[in-house]
This record gives sequence, structure tokens and C-alpha cells, in this order.
Amino acid sequence: GYSFVNLVSEDAAVAFSQAVQGHRLAAFPHSKALVVGRGRLQGFEENFKTFRNSRVMGRSVPPEFQPIIMNPLTGVEVPFPQPTRKLKKTKKVNTQVRTLQKRLYEAAKTITDDR
Repeated sequence: GYSFVNLVSEDAAVAFSQAVQGHRLAAFPHSKALVVGRGRLQGFEENFKTFRNSRVMGRSVPPEFQPIIMNPLTGVEVPFPQPTRKLKKTKKVNTQVRTLQKRLYEAAKTITDDR
């Protein structure tokens, strides 16, 4: 599986990458080592615009597999605004993405708080 983590600055992204690159997640004992790379989309606005009307936001995709927005100051999940147009259906997936997203967020917050 994979996850996209949008950090608040280039410095935070570098620190996060250095801290997690090559590590394994304890909650997933047979997981592969984490590989961190730069995403095609950069910044909150670009990611938000892309995923808001993406198939992954449709009713056929369980909420735990959809993107989440977390308040960078509190770490509390913020509701993702509804799509602005009708979405195409997609196949269901079977992973633990939501859990991974929240764990990666906590790791990123710890790294940036230490700076």
C-alpha cells in the first residue's frame, strides 16, 4: 500500500523523510520498509483540488481508504468537504490506509515539534 503525507514546509518534509526512510511500522509486523519520495502534487491546495473530486471520494470507497485532512496544530481530523461534482464509481480496496495515515501524521508531528 501507500500513503501521501503533505507536510507544512520543505524543512518538515526533509526531517520526516530522514526520520522514517527505511523503517518498518511495528503495527504491521510483516510490512516492507518505508520508502519516502516526492509526490507529483505539491502543497495542500493542489492535493485538495485533486482528491476532492477524485473517484476515491465516492460512496463505493469506504471512509478508511479515503484521504483525510488533519489540523496541523492539533492533529485532529477535519471533515473533508463534499465533492463539487458527481463522481465515477471505483473498485473497493482492502488495506489499513486510515490507520497508516494517522500513524504517519503522528510521526511527522513529532518530528516537526522537536525542531
